[in-house]
Amino acid sequence: MSQIFVNTLISASFFIVIGLALSLIYRAVKFFDMSLAGIFVAGPYCMLFFYNSLCIPLFFALIFSCLLSSIIYYVIYFAIYKRFEHNAHSPLSLLLASFGIYIILQNVISIIFGDRIMTIRNIHIQEGILLGGAMLTPIQLIAILYSIIFVFIVLIIMHKTKYGLCLRTIGENFPLAQSLGVSVKKTIVITYLTVGIFVSLLGIIYAYDVDIVPTMGMNIIMMGIIVMIIGGNGIMKIIIAGIILSLAINLGAWYIGSEWKEVIAFAILLFYLLMQPRASHKAVN
Repeated sequence: MSQIFVNTLISASFFIVIGLALSLIYRAVKFFDMSLAGIFVAGPYCMLFFYNSLCIPLFFALIFSCLLSSIIYYVIYFAIYKRFEHNAHSPLSLLLASFGIYIILQNVISIIFGDRIMTIRNIHIQEGILLGGAMLTPIQLIAILYSIIFVFIVLIIMHKTKYGLCLRTIGENFPLAQSLGVSVKKTIVITYLTVGIFVSLLGIIYAYDVDIVPTMGMNIIMMGIIVMIIGGNGIMKIIIAGIILSLAINLGAWYIGSEWKEVIAFAILLFYLLMQPRASHKAVN
C-alpha cells in the first residue's frame, strides 16, 4: 500500500499542475485548449535539441527550452485563437481548432525527430529512494516538489497580484472586466506565456522519468481536463480532484491492471457528470 501512496503522489503532481494550467487558460479564453498537450511535448523535444544535440549546459538548455515552448504557445494564440475571437466563434469551435493544432504540432515533431521513443537523459541512472517500503526516484521527487511549488505560485499570483485580480475578473465576468478597464489582451498574453513556461518544464520533468514520444501529451492533458471539470476553477478543489483521480487510477492499476487507467478516469468523469446534471447542463449551455 505504501507504493500505491507514493505512485498516487507522483501522478497527482502531474494532474494537478496540468489541471491548474488549464484552469488559468480557461479563465482567460473560456475554452479547453487542447494544444497545451503539444506544448507539454515541445518542451522535452526542445530540451533534446539544445542539451543533447547542441550540448548546451543543462541550466541554459532548460531556460531556452521553456522560453521557446512558451513563445510557440503564444504564437498559437496570436496567429489563430485571436482571429477566432474577432469572428465570435463558439467555445466548441475553439476546442476543435485547438485539437487540430495539437495534431499538427505532434506531426511536426514526428517529422523532425521521428516517432521512436527517445531519451534526454545522458547521465547515469540513479538509485531510487526507499520511503517506508516504497521506491521513489529522484526525478519523481522533483516532480512532487515542483507541483507543490507551482501550487503556491498560483495561489500567490491569483490572490496577491494585480494580474491575478484581472484574470479572476475576466474569468468571472468578462463584460464587467472590460467596463472596469481591465487590460484583457495583456492578461491573456501573460497567461499564455506563463502557462507555456510551466507546462513545458513539467513535460521535461516527465520526460526525464519516462522518456519521450510525440504522442505522450494527450493522455496527461485529458487527465488534467478531467481534474479541472471535477474541481472547477477553485484551486483547492482542483488539488483535491487531482489526488482523488490519481488514487483511483493507481488503486485500479494495482488491483485490476494498468491497462484500465484511462477507463477508470473517464468512468469517474462520467459518474461525476451524472451526479451533477444541472451543473453539466449549465456548462454545456
